[in-house]
Amino acid sequence: MFLFLRGLCMARGRKTAFTIHLTPVERQTLLAWQRATTISAGHARRGRIILLLADGVPISHIATTVGISRRFVYKWVRRFVHAGLEGLADQRDRGKRRVPSPPALREQHEKDTG
Repeated sequence: MFLFLRGLCMARGRKTAFTIHLTPVERQTLLAWQRATTISAGHARRGRIILLLADGVPISHIATTVGISRRFVYKWVRRFVHAGLEGLADQRDRGKRRVPSPPALREQHEKDTG
C-alpha cells in the first residue's frame, strides 16, 4: 500500500531544461493574477504556467493542466526569461490590418468617383 501511494505522489515525465527561480515579489504577483477578476484569462494562464514551472512541474504536465500545447508553454517561458513579468503581457496584434478612419474613406471614395 505504501509503495502505491508513494508512486502516485511522484511527478512523472521528463525534467525540463528550463529552471526558473522566482523572486518573492514575482511569485506574489503571479499568485495575485490567479485570484484577480480584472485581468484576462490568458494573462492569468501565463502566470500559472510560470508558477508551475518554478515549482518543478514538467512542461508536458503544464501543457495538459493549462490546456495549451507544449510549444506555447515554451513560448511564454522564453518571454518570461527574457523580459520578466512584462514579457507575459498581451502584445499588439501584428497581423491585424488597420481600418481607415471615416474621413480617410470619404477622401478615397471622392478620388475614385471624382
